[in-house]
Amino acid sequence: MDTNGDGSVASGEKSVILVAGGVASDKGIGLAMHQTFDNTGNPIGSHTGSINGSESPQFDIWGFFGNTGLDYLSSPMNDLGLDANGNHKIDMSGWVVGWNGIDAIPMGGDTANFAIDTGVGTMVCSKASCSNSSTFALSYNAHVPLKDVSGFGGVAYSLKLTGVVGTNLSHIPVPAAVWLFGSGLVGLVGVARRKKAAV
Repeated sequence: MDTNGDGSVASGEKSVILVAGGVASDKGIGLAMHQTFDNTGNPIGSHTGSINGSESPQFDIWGFFGNTGLDYLSSPMNDLGLDANGNHKIDMSGWVVGWNGIDAIPMGGDTANFAIDTGVGTMVCSKASCSNSSTFALSYNAHVPLKDVSGFGGVAYSLKLTGVVGTNLSHIPVPAAVWLFGSGLVGLVGVARRKKAAV
């Protein structure tokens, strides 16, 4: 996330996704499915304070401003076809962040307030088909929705995920998007600075 208020997310404003006891799990995450977490549909893992091991092992947990967060999907990510450069356009409209006990900060693009938020990410693969064992890099940019309860409304957000497409799946995928499952995921999420509260 944009930490200096210039409207973009620079290299030094990013943070590696953390897991309890280490950095970036090697089990990967299932990206092409809708994920549910407890009997209310909320994720288990976002809480005030640092990573402490109580988080659900289903998620790649990260720390931000001393509090624990996670990324998840409220709807499947689907391939929307190729762009003019031959890269895959990925539907990111269901991307959600849970942070500091806030269960759902929708990051699928605030198109009502930010014309550049399309809800679409770009994925480049080492194999054109993005088939099994292909490496990938997924890039996505959005803004935290205005008036969000996190206090970060309007802040630029950038997500960069890299990994290897794999078949080690513990979930049932959406058939058209099986290729998007990442194994050995190493990702970067933005880091942000809390905007000054309006007085």
